[in-house]
Amino acid sequence: GFAAAVTGLELWRVRKAVHAGVPHTLSFVPSRPADHPWLDADTFREALAALEAAGFGAIADYTVDYPNAPEGLARVAVNTDVRIYAEVNQVRHRGQTTPVAVTLTSMLEDGWSLQTTTQEPFPVMVEFMCPDRAVWRSIPEASVSDVLADPLTLRLQMSPDLGLRIGGDGSLDRYFELQRLGHEARRTALAKTNVVKGIARGIAAERKPRLQWFGEYAPPGTA
Repeated sequence: GFAAAVTGLELWRVRKAVHAGVPHTLSFVPSRPADHPWLDADTFREALAALEAAGFGAIADYTVDYPNAPEGLARVAVNTDVRIYAEVNQVRHRGQTTPVAVTLTSMLEDGWSLQTTTQEPFPVMVEFMCPDRAVWRSIPEASVSDVLADPLTLRLQMSPDLGLRIGGDGSLDRYFELQRLGHEARRTALAKTNVVKGIARGIAAERKPRLQWFGEYAPPGTA
């Protein structure tokens, strides 16, 4: 009985910790690099220059605000020709700074989205929050050109497979709407995830990191 109580308490603690990292709502607050002197400015500029060379134009600098949120800065850009958003961001939390990350986001109809990022996924959080229609892939330390090629290739495959058209209008409001919808999808996935299964998958992912998630989409040849 004591062992069961300790196990139950630990499971409750893990679920509470995961929930604490997923706030009810997000606010997107204008920001600027000068407000974050700890930024890796050189790497930030290199990533932005590579995106600009690939046809992306910056549309906003912002930070995400919610209770106990880490400090961070993100610059979002868009390439209207290919209808893909790009974000360069860096975060500092409890004295530790993450590497500069580049994330490419594309939308399809019916709530589908796909992302490719250089950010390394956090195993337990990922295994608790896998939305059904949010396809993503992580390519740590990839170049901007490699990151850009990945969603373009995957989208060309997904769109006809699912019978869906490309979405998104290239506006900042639409990007923030996508961010909020993605956040709600993760909260829903978290609520549906069994805590024991989530922990087991998280432990397995720490040994062998999950670097992609297809959700309800089954790419040809994966069945």
